[in-house]
Amino acid sequence: MNSLLTIAIPVFNRTAFFRQALESALNQTVPVKVLVVDNASDEGDFAAILEDYPAERISFLRNEKNLGMVGNWNRCIELCITPYLLILHDDDFLERDHVEMFLKVHQPGVALYYCNAAVVDRDGVCVDYTFHLPLSAYRETWTWCVTSPVFAGAIFDVATARRLGGFSRRLRYTVDWDFWFQLFLSGPVRLVPGQGASYRAYESAERATTQLAGGAKTIRFNRTQVRRNFVHLRSWGLYRMLRRNGLIPRPHLRVLLGALDGLKGRERRYWAVMCAMGPRETVAQTVMCWLFRMLGPVMFVILRWVSRFFGASRS
Repeated sequence: MNSLLTIAIPVFNRTAFFRQALESALNQTVPVKVLVVDNASDEGDFAAILEDYPAERISFLRNEKNLGMVGNWNRCIELCITPYLLILHDDDFLERDHVEMFLKVHQPGVALYYCNAAVVDRDGVCVDYTFHLPLSAYRETWTWCVTSPVFAGAIFDVATARRLGGFSRRLRYTVDWDFWFQLFLSGPVRLVPGQGASYRAYESAERATTQLAGGAKTIRFNRTQVRRNFVHLRSWGLYRMLRRNGLIPRPHLRVLLGALDGLKGRERRYWAVMCAMGPRETVAQTVMCWLFRMLGPVMFVILRWVSRFFGASRS
């Protein structure tokens, strides 16, 4: 087995797609270590499933308690004993030559390798591709600020990941994007040629990012992450220039208010950060953000009423 890379599969309860993910890791043209980390599942016996596969190829560990999704990702980083790690979600899968293609372009000091990926449905049928911009566009720092080119199949330097503290527990829907961007700032990145992986998108409460896709929540959370990225970059001048030029999408206040009703506490904190961002596109947004900062919770009552009004006007 190649000693440069480990493929880790963090799991919890869901077994429907696990075998496909595991076999895609085991059947690489260049064999590598495979690590399965069970986050204290209370249903689905992963140890029993693994009995059908060669024990010498797989390391299995079950956490004593549930660490949360992000905590389990960080557990994979903690347990990794090779220089590079690929975290494969249990409902995604890899192309057979992904590791081989990685080894062909590998260079010392690269912090992150990313790849083209297909979007597949529940049955594994390709419905889209994750890259809608030319790959050359991702050579620019600002492009990484405003969108993440990483969906599945990313390979990263373990020492750099540990120095960064792993995946942040403070974020919700953009935790992986934030991690990729910090890796991007920590060292060179490389594209692994070809389609390296498939990302499964389907309607299920188990995959929150799929539930958010295309909705106003996506606008709120992604806009917050864009700001975080420019904070990491320490380049507000570039941020303002891209806003003026329209290269950072401008949110429509009507759309955001129309989906405000029913926000939970953590979502409201994201909304507060979004409202504090600038520069402002319109006088109305400037006034709204000023009132929000001054009146705090009272503004949520007002905005909730407004959002219901917009919702009624659309129906």
